[in-house]
Amino acid sequence: MSHYAIFECQTLEEIQAKIRQLEKRAAAGDGEAALVLSDVYSPHNVFSEDIKKSIPTCQEISDDYQNLSEDLTRRELVAGSVSAMRRMAIFYQTGTAKAEADVGKCIYWNEQALAKGCFFAANDLLAFYADPLSKWHNPSKADEMRSILREHECGVVDV
Repeated sequence: MSHYAIFECQTLEEIQAKIRQLEKRAAAGDGEAALVLSDVYSPHNVFSEDIKKSIPTCQEISDDYQNLSEDLTRRELVAGSVSAMRRMAIFYQTGTAKAEADVGKCIYWNEQALAKGCFFAANDLLAFYADPLSKWHNPSKADEMRSILREHECGVVDV
């Protein structure tokens, strides 16, 4: 089950149990769990207002988990983790405290993930290659990404 399933929980008890699980996973070195905790503790999380009253949202805590996620993700990269490659691509796409926004690096990490069999990375690459206003516009690569997405039934979110 995805760590992001926490956002589908309906009760405070379910959410608190998931938070404890995520904290254990993050403490054990799981960068994705730390990233989800960053989202959970963000004042901008998607929980209902009633749930938010019971979870201590704080930007500082959220930022601490974001930084931990980046540190753990870099360690996971050394081990060749495909999910870490995807997270690193997201960090470079959005920009973070430790990874300045850099579309070239975002593309690089998505290409690495795709080469290791993460076919969903083709969707992010498609966004860059298909956009005629993008510095990385490349119609033949865009067609290649569409083909990969169709072949592996990942769904195509075209631009």
